[in-house]
Amino acid sequence: MISTDPVMWPFTCLGFLVLLSLLSISTGKSAENGFRICAYNLQNFNKERASHTMTLHSLTRIVARCHITLLQHVVDPDGEAIRTLLASLNSMESDRYDGTKFHSVSSELLGKSPNDMQQYVFIWRHNAANLTNKHQYRKDGPFVRAPFVVKFQSSKTLIGEFILVPLHSEPLQAIQEIDSLYDVFEEVSSMWNNTVSERVLHAATLESMKCSICSKRRGNRQRSNPVSAVVIIFRIFILNVGGNLERGVAGDA
Repeated sequence: MISTDPVMWPFTCLGFLVLLSLLSISTGKSAENGFRICAYNLQNFNKERASHTMTLHSLTRIVARCHITLLQHVVDPDGEAIRTLLASLNSMESDRYDGTKFHSVSSELLGKSPNDMQQYVFIWRHNAANLTNKHQYRKDGPFVRAPFVVKFQSSKTLIGEFILVPLHSEPLQAIQEIDSLYDVFEEVSSMWNNTVSERVLHAATLESMKCSICSKRRGNRQRSNPVSAVVIIFRIFILNVGGNLERGVAGDA
């Protein structure tokens, strides 16, 4: 379902990831009641776009259906756009779900060009998960927008605690960036005493790239090192989905 509404054009080609159903971090209940982690590339989401009523309404509906949401390509240095989105979410959720509130955490502006600085933003339901730690990866490497790593605890998931590593890669750097995610994995595992690789989930949007990218990289450490289970995520969930905001939730309506 592709929208013909010009308001929705900035949201075409969204990367949509629903990770939990295949990674054993579910509640054990039906899919409708499962724990949902979603990721979207909003393509330059800023306070001007947040002020557009139709855009804000559509994004609110999408984020409200997920327990944790990663927003990529956010440009909101003063936090106004995200505050507007949270106000919309919390207003709607208070009416529907007896006071359920959403919280957020944002990275700093990331990028190597002053004309293309972006943020990662995580939004979550306060009654579904708790943010217990965060870390901005800073080592030299191929990352154009280095991962902003977060750690969550939830009583609604089987593993209790899990780490999310976002990556919005550049087309020409995608293979190198994926390979370097193993360095991120090692750093946060050591920092947070993580001993179970399955608890580290990578959410990525690779623009102009397809799911087969990892299989084309014979020397990729995430493929060859059994310690890292994140290759499963990359092989299945690196998507370049054409569509609009409604496409992301069409199967969950």
